[in-house]
Amino acid sequence: AGGWWDAEEDWDPDATHNILTQFISYTPAPPAATPPSSLLLSFQFYTFEPRTTPRALLQPADLSASRTAPAGAAPPAGIGQIRVEVSSLRVGGALAREPSLGELWVEVALPSGISAPAPPSKRVRKAAGGGGRLPLGYVHTFSLSGREPALAAALRSNRESDAAVRFSVKAAHGRGERLVGEAEFSFHALKRDGADAAGVEVPLHGALGDVGSLGVSVYALAAVRAAEAGGGGGGPWGGGGAVRVTFD
Repeated sequence: AGGWWDAEEDWDPDATHNILTQFISYTPAPPAATPPSSLLLSFQFYTFEPRTTPRALLQPADLSASRTAPAGAAPPAGIGQIRVEVSSLRVGGALAREPSLGELWVEVALPSGISAPAPPSKRVRKAAGGGGRLPLGYVHTFSLSGREPALAAALRSNRESDAAVRFSVKAAHGRGERLVGEAEFSFHALKRDGADAAGVEVPLHGALGDVGSLGVSVYALAAVRAAEAGGGGGGPWGGGGAVRVTFD
């Protein structure tokens, strides 16, 4: 039986191969009182001699993008963390007109296998008129805890929904509960914008029709970039190299 390796080229033992390392950003964990001003990379691949890069100066983050966190907001989640906030629920016309659905809450979930389930938000009640915006003030930080390979696999999927935060609005109904509407926010949107998402309005979709929308923030860019770079399970080459970053 043959295989792809049958056509593998024999390299000259004296051949030279270049390895490009691109440093994008960093997040101190825990946040440092005085941020570092420069960094250097020291790396070693297998049994080769270690190498150290020239020192590079660090630039402060540009917070001018529309989706970055405003001044005074909580710092972005670091590598290994995904923080999700749901500030409010806008009650749409169809939900407002449904008298049997008065007590509402939100549940947040990541794709399967990435993190443990999150607790639901507090329960809120619709106003007498039914419509309006209900404050939720929900904040939850998901810890990846070594599950970065699962996040990387989700990001490689052809479907954006496989790498998305899922929001479910539920309502008390009789002695049980009823799913009112659902929404998603894809991690690929963070990659396209190059920034965490702060204060984004995501529409809800449900069988009733216009059930409203959620005001959300998703801080996951550092975790997404680390997962795609192989920062979880030893890298795409099975742990054959090591990289050390030094700040000062």
